[in-house]
Formats: sequence, structure tokens, C-alpha cells
Amino acid sequence: MLPPPLPGNETSRLAALRSYAILDTLPEQDYDDIARFAAKICGTPIALISLVDKQRQWFKSRYGLTTSETPREHSYCAHNILDPDELMVVPDARKDERFVGNPLLEGDPQAVFYTGAPLVDEHGYALGSLCVIDNKPRELDKDQLTSLKSLSRQITRLLELRRREEETQALNEQLKTAYANLEEFTSIVAHDLRAPLRNIKQFAHILREEHAEDLPQDAADVVEMISDCSTSAHALVQGVLGYSRALHTLKENATSVGFQDLLLQIVGGLDLPDDFSINYHGLPDYQVHTNQLALNQIMRNLLSNAVHHNHRAAGGAVEVHVHEEDPVRVTVSDNGPGIPAHLREAVFHRFQTLGPTHSASRDSTGVGLAIVHKLVNGLGGDVWVEGNPTGGATFAFTLSPR
Repeated sequence: MLPPPLPGNETSRLAALRSYAILDTLPEQDYDDIARFAAKICGTPIALISLVDKQRQWFKSRYGLTTSETPREHSYCAHNILDPDELMVVPDARKDERFVGNPLLEGDPQAVFYTGAPLVDEHGYALGSLCVIDNKPRELDKDQLTSLKSLSRQITRLLELRRREEETQALNEQLKTAYANLEEFTSIVAHDLRAPLRNIKQFAHILREEHAEDLPQDAADVVEMISDCSTSAHALVQGVLGYSRALHTLKENATSVGFQDLLLQIVGGLDLPDDFSINYHGLPDYQVHTNQLALNQIMRNLLSNAVHHNHRAAGGAVEVHVHEEDPVRVTVSDNGPGIPAHLREAVFHRFQTLGPTHSASRDSTGVGLAIVHKLVNGLGGDVWVEGNPTGGATFAFTLSPR
């Protein structure tokens, strides 16, 4: 018996093999099906998917054999991986000096006949082989050899797919951890900023209200600017906190939500200007099965946005329509200043505002609509902006039942 020599790239080959995290895993139907199919095609009692480790060959799948591994020095497949480009055919191992006296020939499984197709990965490393074994001499015809090689390529594809799935899962876990850390950091920073911003605003108020007569005009202008900046900064911090909470909102379970009841609850909590109306158009008892907290936040942000940016002296109005389609489509239309067509996509970006030309609000942060976009997408829907005949804007979103 001649022990198999090591391939010239053994260190890299072993690293490649272990990158698949396949060794010592449980049986899997896809691999077992290939081994059984190989045995049937070649008419042999045994077929193995063998992976050649540092000191052993381990069988990911074994048809007709109970042993899960054998020492590498006894392995026929360890000879097979020396030439990744060729099948190794041993018609009668009793006449081959490499295997005379080999325990696998003398004892179980009495491997007299052996043919193996190397399992070669995308970088050219031979990880092992798909082999068929019989206890008597024989030969395979051309079609059988071609089929064996084709099946070996399928095994390699399974291994590649497995590794990509493992890498994707690991990356997803890393991203989840990184996002959670970022979310926690954002929440902490935003929370800690609120108190000093509130103090700045209070000090500015004291200076403006209680010491107005003592301040020269330029100093009073500076105090007013400080007050305005602190108001904007506080609104921005609140927006950041709201955005960081959006992901947690999506984790809540779905439930049946009465749309009109939800709308009435939200409107009751809004500080509406005089002569401003919000009207609902849809079935009074219409129910949608979705994440209630997410839908509440979506509608609250859209309605607040419509009210906040409508600067009509009188007659401000918002119309909410629920279209019972599949998926459900909801529109929120206002009669405010509208949104230019070239800006309708940008309004959903974080910290994107329309600027003083289109909005006179100093505490607009551009976070509310980003939250809407995030939540709608998280519920499997889409959100967009349209113009409407009143000259205002219509925000529309779809809501897939959950």
C-alpha cells in the first residue's frame, strides 16, 4: 500500500474546505439524493460524498455504507484529489500497488472497484470526491462517467450555495448588531441633548420676556435667533428619536384596526388651527389587519405634515380616502402650497426639507416623512406623492395586510 502524498496546495486546500463549515454536519436530503442517484446510475452498491480532511476522509453522504469516516492514509479519495481535473478509475484495486494491503480493500467495504470524480471548488481546490465502489472488478461506460462528473459539479454548487447562505446569515447578524448599536447610540445622544436645548430655549425666553427693555436691538435679535435655533434643534432631536423608534414599532404583532376610529383618535390629539378640517372618506367600520402602532405613526405623521405646512389664512382642509383595493391604498390630500414634481421623491429622505421657498416653518426637520417611508416599506407597501386639483399635495401609500 502506498500512502497518498499531500497535494502541493494542501494548506490552502484545507482552508478552502473548512470555509464551507460542512465537516461533521448532519445528513441532508440534497446530498443523500445525489449519492443514491450516483449508485443507481453506475450500478454499484456503494456511493459516497467524501471530503478529505487533514487526517481523515469524512463522508457527507454515504449510500450502502455505515462508516462515517476513515483514516486519510487509507483513503482512495486522498489519491483522487491529487489531480482535480480527472476522474480516478480503479477497475481492480487488487492489481494496483497503491491499494494492495489497504484495510478498505482487505476488509469492509472490500473496495475492489473505485471510480471518483473530484469535488473542485470555484478556486480550483479539490475538496474531496463523489465516488462509487463495488466489491468486484468492473468498468463504467462513457455515459456513466459523464454522469458521475456532472453530479460532482452539482455537489460543488450545493457547497457554494451553503457557504453563501452562511456568509449572508453572518453578515445579517453583524448588520443587525451594528444597527442596534447605532440605534441605541442615536437614542442616547438625542435623549441627552434634549435637556440642554430645553434650558437654552428657557434662558432665551427669560431674556426676551423679562429683560426686553434692558437689551439693545441687536442683542434682542441675537436672543430671538438663539430661541429659533434651539426650537429647530429640539424638533430635530425629537425627529431622530422618532426615526430610531420606527424599527421597534415594526416588531409589534399585527391586529385588526378600525381605520375611522384610528383617525378620530389621531385628530383628537392634533392642535388644529381654527377653520381647519380633516375629513374621512371610506366605510365607517372598515377594518385593516396590520401593525397598529406603525399605521398610527404613519397617519399621525402625514396628518401633522399636512397641517403643519398649510399656511392658508382660513379654510385649511385634509381629505383622507381609504380605497379598498388589493393592496389597500390610502391617500391623504391637502389644499396647502403643494410640492413641486422634482422634489416629490426627495421629501422622503432623512433631514430633507423643502426650504423657505415652499415652507415657512422653522422647526421642520425632514424626519417625519422619512419615518413614514421607513414604516410603509417595513409593512411591505409603497409611498409616493402626487399633485391634486386643489393645488395641494396628495400622499398615497399601499398597505399589504399582515
